[in-house]
Amino acid sequence: MTKSSLFYNISQPAKSLTSVYSENERQLFLVGTCDIQQDNEIHLIDYDEDEHRFYSSIFDHPNEVISIASSNHNLKLIATCSSLATSTLKEENSADLFLLSECDPKGSQDNTSELKPLGKLTSKNDPHAVIFSPFDANIVVTLHKSNAILYSIKQGIDTIKNNNVSGEWKKTIFHPSKENELLISHQNSISLIDIRSQVFSLSLSSQFKEIRDFDVNPMRSNYIATCSANAVEIWDVRNSKTSVETLNHHTHWICSVSFNKFHDMLLLTSGTDGLVNLENLFTYSSASLYVTQDDPDFQNFQKPTNGLVKSYDQLEDSCYGVSWSAVDPWIFAALSYDGRFVIDHVPKEEKYKIIL
Repeated sequence: MTKSSLFYNISQPAKSLTSVYSENERQLFLVGTCDIQQDNEIHLIDYDEDEHRFYSSIFDHPNEVISIASSNHNLKLIATCSSLATSTLKEENSADLFLLSECDPKGSQDNTSELKPLGKLTSKNDPHAVIFSPFDANIVVTLHKSNAILYSIKQGIDTIKNNNVSGEWKKTIFHPSKENELLISHQNSISLIDIRSQVFSLSLSSQFKEIRDFDVNPMRSNYIATCSANAVEIWDVRNSKTSVETLNHHTHWICSVSFNKFHDMLLLTSGTDGLVNLENLFTYSSASLYVTQDDPDFQNFQKPTNGLVKSYDQLEDSCYGVSWSAVDPWIFAALSYDGRFVIDHVPKEEKYKIIL
């Protein structure tokens, strides 16, 4: 039987969620709050599956968190983009590095811990997102309206300029298998950038007005999932003139998409309708490459099929973030704006279709 949903309530609004990717055993997640009226917090949440309960450590963060990232190489190293209202009522954004004073909520007697500032990356040109390189422990990237800045913790900075790419830059991720390539969304398009030559390539354009989020299939990187206010689209970059599939399982704006890093047929989506949808994209997964009509066992193989696996509707407010566990392929977290964090599971029936 699939375990029930488990909730962790934060007393402030929150939009920023990420898994802790440098952890190999525990299910760790980071949440940043975005309260405009009082000091904010970062919650390090440890989900113990055996006990089916949470342990947490809480770190004071002075400003509204609009983006949070965890280093892929250092368990204690995190980065945030935050927003601060100035005396002129104009908001200024800042990107900063921090060290968590401790990373063991279960073993800590006091759940209030210290966040140690390591230094400011930038407060110029209003950074609105920050990511760590999964390949190089020294590389951090901040995203701005019309450029991205690469920081080498050891060697300095480099700037990737707009290069006539239209629209505000919204999100960036590293290519899952190419350490020198970034994908960046801008307006209704996605571009691929070689950070060595700063050459832009691979431009795909959605039929919808704006791409709000995107993710790359980690095992078949020619497939990209994007979401807009209206729909989720699946793209094959080998022919990027039109999407290969459109998913319409939300009733309001769609905020996030995320591929499962272990079983790439699984895709999570969330939206302002409060829904978290689990989709199966078997046709576009690495598993589909190993099942053919010529296989003598094909007729007896109960392969998963494309479609909506389950819609999770426990959240009562807009769900801005979803994140797969970094260590367990069947567990994921979701975060709603009212500060409700939930752990959920892939249904066992779907799990057995995939692994058997």
